[in-house]
Amino acid sequence: MASVTLSDGSLTEVALDASAGTAVAGQSQPKSRIDIAAGQIRVKAGAAVVAHGATST
Repeated sequence: MASVTLSDGSLTEVALDASAGTAVAGQSQPKSRIDIAAGQIRVKAGAAVVAHGATST
């Protein structure tokens, strides 16, 4: 069985790329997404998954 461990104090993040410029008004932007899949997922103390305005599963 596969497993994933998010270690103590770890940060898994989708961050904005400020160097990419700005979006054209009215242009839809795809949502960011974080998927973590395994038979067992361990989230240790202080671990965080951050994706502002995104979907996580």
